[in-house]
Amino acid sequence: FPKSGSFLDVREMMETKPSKADIKIEIEEKIKARQQELKQLNCTDDYFNTIEKARIQFDAANSFLSFGMYNAYVNKLPNEEMMASIQDGLAYFKADIDNYLSLKCDASILCLDAFGAVAQQYIELHGEENIDTEILDYLQTQELVYYLGSKGPVSEVLSRKQDVLAILRTEKYKGLLNKAFEKYNHLIPGQKAPALNFTTLDGKQLSLEAYKGKVLVIDVWATWCGPCKAESPYFEALAEKYANEEMIFVSISIDSSEKPWRAYLEKHEKSSLQVITPRSNFKEYELLGVPRFMILDKNGVFIDAFAPAPSNAAFENIIKSL
Repeated sequence: FPKSGSFLDVREMMETKPSKADIKIEIEEKIKARQQELKQLNCTDDYFNTIEKARIQFDAANSFLSFGMYNAYVNKLPNEEMMASIQDGLAYFKADIDNYLSLKCDASILCLDAFGAVAQQYIELHGEENIDTEILDYLQTQELVYYLGSKGPVSEVLSRKQDVLAILRTEKYKGLLNKAFEKYNHLIPGQKAPALNFTTLDGKQLSLEAYKGKVLVIDVWATWCGPCKAESPYFEALAEKYANEEMIFVSISIDSSEKPWRAYLEKHEKSSLQVITPRSNFKEYELLGVPRFMILDKNGVFIDAFAPAPSNAAFENIIKSL
């Protein structure tokens, strides 16, 4: 999750309740200290120095940008006051934010997570006409690729791809966008699901192949995932409603340890088959996050590798059609 760093110490803010003037001094002192540390290095080349100087500046900008939100958190402000705190902070530090975002933007800084975190503010403050074309194309591509990873190559995403390709101005990013979508070619409906092994509650080692001849409805989840738990009752209700010899509902945990998985299942009764496997086993599934729902036919072929959530009526409609 690309995020710019911050020079602000929230815990310290909670203890000392500094003023905005104090915050400005604190941030600027930390910027100078970081810049001095960089100057003292004698083993770095020009490229490293260029992007590290940029990162320090973006971290500084993010520190000023974050003050309002941190202040709201420290003082436990309600929503309306939180928005006022954010706007007040942006207004007070506007010149500082502008100063630390005014570094000439070029393609060498695209590798920085910190850049992605503050890029939109950069554009809002300086205008698209002052941003290099490659950087604008990068941001468009980055956003859609992340969206692709979250949603999969569903019709909505494919349509958005055509819209983005139409506005990209560099062949480089058109190529990168097409390449990103190619990674999902083996996950489209009609393709054989990649091999996948897992462990059952009684310790048996099984694979998808063990269920050939059955329709598989799969929920990929984890005990630490709030949205997974929120969708689980819907999945389990369907598992009970459509229980039969032709269709199996499988919940695959990606917990890194069996202990929390087993402890959770001891307290929560499930209708679906419970299994666990390391997240690394999902490499070929392009698993960006959980929950993830998939439906396979009796031959282990994808009906939908990026099925809607069980709380969505569209999920049950797919099951009904089978």
